[in-house]
Amino acid sequence: MSSSSSDSPMKIVILGATGPLGSACALHLAAAGHPVACVARSRERLEALQARCGGPLTLLAGDLSDPGQRGRLHDRIDDFLRPGGPAVFLFALGAHGDSTPGGDEAAARALVETNLTLPMLEALRWAPRLSPGSQLVFFADATAAAPGPGYHAYAAAKAGIAALTKTLAQSLAPGIRVNAVAPGIMNLKPTARPDAMERWSARVPLAAIGEPAFIATAVEFLIRHPYLTGVVLPVDGGYSLHRH
Repeated sequence: MSSSSSDSPMKIVILGATGPLGSACALHLAAAGHPVACVARSRERLEALQARCGGPLTLLAGDLSDPGQRGRLHDRIDDFLRPGGPAVFLFALGAHGDSTPGGDEAAARALVETNLTLPMLEALRWAPRLSPGSQLVFFADATAAAPGPGYHAYAAAKAGIAALTKTLAQSLAPGIRVNAVAPGIMNLKPTARPDAMERWSARVPLAAIGEPAFIATAVEFLIRHPYLTGVVLPVDGGYSLHRH
């Protein structure tokens, strides 16, 4: 077994670093002493994340979905990873949205592209370039285990992430570990109904929605544990036990 407990700092690359979950992971892991490279489209949001962080982050601004920018971003990630050694990739790329039957095909395709295709292609690119002891961590969703009506493209993409985690874990073992977290309800939209907190909390066995910081500590657990691979870890207060 090549992967060992990661008590010492490891270089960490977060793709999609300025979303709620990616930024929580960046702040938490940087505070734990890991060198962290943050990849996101917006330079302004990256700089705002740096202003919140107690230590230096490597900020890599660009759009991985744009073929014209992807190669440059890959080169900059390569620079961050030199001179080599084990590293961790967090695939926090994603967007949440509905896709109704008979609705906009382009919107549905974009949801699958962002939530599944892009993380998958990035993982397939980087995996053979990583040193033994490296890790990949994906972001699935609790609804993949307990789907309800609606959000069809999003749910399908996140179920794909869960399957990708398990297939890559087998393909890359024993040198590289592959795991995922499956967040539950972490925040409410600004346009949510006034009773939304009460309504959603009632669906969670622990009677509360979560916080992005819970996901960051779960990611750290997966990174540090030497004997976990192929795990899709629910961090949802029991929401995935719910049946619609």
